Amino acid sequence: MTSGEVYRRIPPYYVGSKGQISYKAFRVREEDNGGLSVDVDLKTAMANLKELRSQKSEFSGFVLAALDVSRIRTETPAWVRTPNKVGASHTRIENCSSIDTQQALAAIARILPECPES
Repeated sequence: MTSGEVYRRIPPYYVGSKGQISYKAFRVREEDNGGLSVDVDLKTAMANLKELRSQKSEFSGFVLAALDVSRIRTETPAWVRTPNKVGASHTRIENCSSIDTQQALAAIARILPECPES
C-alpha cells in the first residue's frame, strides 16, 4: 500500500495523558515475525474494537490508533502490505523489529476519538 491510513488496537497504558503514544505499543513479539497487525478499513477496525470491549476481557480497554501509510513509507523502513484478498481489512505493517522503527511508528500514530456507539 502507498496511501491511506491503517488502524491498530493498542492498550491504553501505552498512551500518555496528552495523547502521546509509547513505542512499546509497536513492539513485535517473536511469533509476529517482524510485523504488526492492522486494519485498512476504519469501520471494520471500530467493529472489532467494539466486539473486544463487549467481551469485558483484558482487551476491553484498548484504543484505536491511526497511522498514515505514506508517512510510514517515507519516515520509516517499514511498509504496509496490501491485504491478501480484495475487500479484506486485515493486513500488516512489515519490518517493525527495530526500536527506531517502533519509535517512528509511535510518532506517526494518533489516537482516534472514542468509537461511537451503534
